[in-house]
Amino acid sequence: MPHDVRTHTRRTASGGTTTVRHHTRKGKPRGPNPGHARKLGRRAVSHGKRGRKGVAAALVTFAIAEVALWAAFNITGIICGLAGALLIGIASVLVTRSQERGRR
Repeated sequence: MPHDVRTHTRRTASGGTTTVRHHTRKGKPRGPNPGHARKLGRRAVSHGKRGRKGVAAALVTFAIAEVALWAAFNITGIICGLAGALLIGIASVLVTRSQERGRR
Protein backbone atom coordinates (compact mmCIF):
# COMPACT_ATOMS: atom_id res chain seq x y z
CA MET A 1 0.00 0.00 0.00
CA PRO A 2 1.33 3.49 -0.80
CA HIS A 3 2.75 5.56 2.01
CA ASP A 4 0.13 8.30 1.59
CA VAL A 5 -2.81 6.08 2.62
CA ARG A 6 -3.88 5.89 6.26
CA THR A 7 -6.19 3.12 7.44
CA HIS A 8 -8.34 2.65 10.50
CA THR A 9 -11.43 0.65 11.44
CA ARG A 10 -14.92 2.08 11.54
CA ARG A 11 -18.09 0.64 13.01
CA THR A 12 -20.71 -0.24 10.40
CA ALA A 13 -24.48 0.20 10.77
CA SER A 14 -24.93 -3.53 11.32
CA GLY A 15 -22.50 -3.51 14.25
CA GLY A 16 -19.44 -4.97 12.52
CA THR A 17 -16.23 -3.23 11.65
CA THR A 18 -14.70 -2.32 8.33
CA THR A 19 -11.37 -0.87 7.34
CA VAL A 20 -11.45 2.56 5.73
CA ARG A 21 -8.61 4.27 3.89
CA HIS A 22 -7.78 7.95 3.77
CA HIS A 23 -5.33 9.48 1.30
CA THR A 24 -3.29 12.37 2.60
CA ARG A 25 -3.06 15.60 0.63
CA LYS A 26 0.69 15.70 0.94
CA GLY A 27 1.42 15.56 -2.78
CA LYS A 28 -1.45 17.77 -3.86
CA PRO A 29 -0.20 21.19 -4.93
CA ARG A 30 -2.01 24.03 -3.24
CA GLY A 31 -1.80 27.69 -3.99
CA PRO A 32 -2.75 30.89 -2.22
CA ASN A 33 -6.24 30.88 -0.77
CA PRO A 34 -8.41 33.96 -0.11
CA GLY A 35 -10.21 32.09 2.68
CA HIS A 36 -6.92 31.65 4.49
CA ALA A 37 -6.14 35.32 3.93
CA ARG A 38 -9.48 36.19 5.56
CA LYS A 39 -8.52 34.09 8.59
CA LEU A 40 -5.20 35.90 8.80
CA GLY A 41 -7.05 39.22 8.64
CA ARG A 42 -9.32 38.23 11.52
CA ARG A 43 -6.31 37.17 13.57
CA ALA A 44 -4.65 40.49 12.78
CA VAL A 45 -7.69 42.39 14.07
CA SER A 46 -7.69 40.28 17.22
CA HIS A 47 -3.99 40.94 17.85
CA GLY A 48 -4.47 44.64 17.13
CA LYS A 49 -7.18 44.88 19.79
CA ARG A 50 -4.83 43.27 22.33
CA GLY A 51 -2.12 45.81 21.62
CA ARG A 52 0.17 43.48 19.65
CA LYS A 53 0.67 45.88 16.77
CA GLY A 54 3.77 44.17 15.35
CA VAL A 55 2.09 40.79 15.07
CA ALA A 56 -1.01 42.44 13.62
CA ALA A 57 1.05 44.25 10.98
CA ALA A 58 2.84 41.04 10.00
CA LEU A 59 -0.45 39.14 9.68
CA VAL A 60 -2.00 41.90 7.56
CA THR A 61 1.08 41.87 5.31
CA PHE A 62 0.82 38.10 4.84
CA ALA A 63 -2.92 38.34 4.14
CA ILE A 64 -2.44 41.05 1.50
CA ALA A 65 0.39 39.09 -0.13
CA GLU A 66 -1.73 35.94 -0.22
CA VAL A 67 -4.67 37.74 -1.85
CA ALA A 68 -2.32 39.37 -4.38
CA LEU A 69 -0.76 36.01 -5.29
CA TRP A 70 -4.18 34.38 -5.58
CA ALA A 71 -5.37 37.13 -7.93
CA ALA A 72 -2.17 36.93 -9.99
CA PHE A 73 -2.45 33.16 -10.40
CA ASN A 74 -6.13 33.37 -11.36
CA ILE A 75 -5.53 36.15 -13.87
CA THR A 76 -2.58 34.25 -15.35
CA GLY A 77 -4.76 31.17 -15.85
CA ILE A 78 -7.50 33.21 -17.50
CA ILE A 79 -5.02 34.93 -19.83
CA CYS A 80 -3.45 31.61 -20.83
CA GLY A 81 -6.89 30.13 -21.49
CA LEU A 82 -7.93 33.08 -23.64
CA ALA A 83 -4.64 32.97 -25.56
CA GLY A 84 -5.10 29.26 -26.21
CA ALA A 85 -8.67 29.76 -27.45
CA LEU A 86 -7.52 32.62 -29.68
CA LEU A 87 -4.72 30.52 -31.17
CA ILE A 88 -7.12 27.63 -31.84
CA GLY A 89 -9.49 30.06 -33.58
CA ILE A 90 -6.70 31.50 -35.73
CA ALA A 91 -5.48 28.02 -36.63
CA SER A 92 -8.97 26.91 -37.68
CA VAL A 93 -9.37 30.01 -39.89
CA LEU A 94 -6.00 29.38 -41.54
CA VAL A 95 -6.81 25.72 -42.15
CA THR A 96 -10.17 26.49 -43.73
CA ARG A 97 -8.58 29.17 -45.96
CA SER A 98 -5.88 26.78 -47.11
CA GLN A 99 -8.52 24.13 -47.91
CA GLU A 100 -10.52 26.66 -49.96
CA ARG A 101 -7.41 27.62 -51.95
CA GLY A 102 -6.71 23.97 -52.66
CA ARG A 103 -10.18 23.51 -54.25
CA ARG A 104 -9.63 26.26 -56.82
